[in-house]
Amino acid sequence: GTVTLLKGDSGGLTYGIHQTTINSGNLYLMIKDYVENPNARFGDDFKPYLSSLAAKSGGLGTNANFKALLKKAGLEDEVMRETQDKFFDRVYWDKANYIADQMGIKTALGTAVLYDSIIHGSFNLIRDRTIKNSGTVAQLGEFAWIKAYNEQRFNWLANHSNSLLRKCVYRQKAFRTVISGADWSLKLPFTFQANGGTFKFTEEALGIRHTDVDPTPT
Repeated sequence: GTVTLLKGDSGGLTYGIHQTTINSGNLYLMIKDYVENPNARFGDDFKPYLSSLAAKSGGLGTNANFKALLKKAGLEDEVMRETQDKFFDRVYWDKANYIADQMGIKTALGTAVLYDSIIHGSFNLIRDRTIKNSGTVAQLGEFAWIKAYNEQRFNWLANHSNSLLRKCVYRQKAFRTVISGADWSLKLPFTFQANGGTFKFTEEALGIRHTDVDPTPT
């Protein structure tokens, strides 16, 4: 249900669990998926906004009714949450896994670093800079390459002309903490400190549920 509009953010209005943007066109596509679901509680309420979303209208960023509707749907309708999960998997997570496989990135942490950049933006730019300045994954090995990539991205953010992006170095600082640990598999549970807080990752916190499966063939 998170709705954000920050001054200086080139993405414009952002929404959802991973904050997709109106200016990328992805907010329109995600809301369109939701509206097309016959079980969407607020589908009819969103229909009048589809043309403005498709046009990437900046006016939606200051439209209090639209923003309230986004928040309400995200908090109250399971269909919206399911739509977001499927959309982010399809558009970002699957892409990150494909790129990781093509590059020879095998660990959970390495894939997480790629995913964060793909969803945040400018992954290709920083990847190419890392390869130019440090070498390829094949040349360095995954651990060294991910460390080099993370530092390259940190420096790019820290010195960016956009002050809003400079604040985003907390992302790379957080990854520094995890990268310095011994377990790149991200085996649960694990805890690290970043951006002024302590974060504990457990199966319960992540909503992971196990289903008993009968291994006996039928």
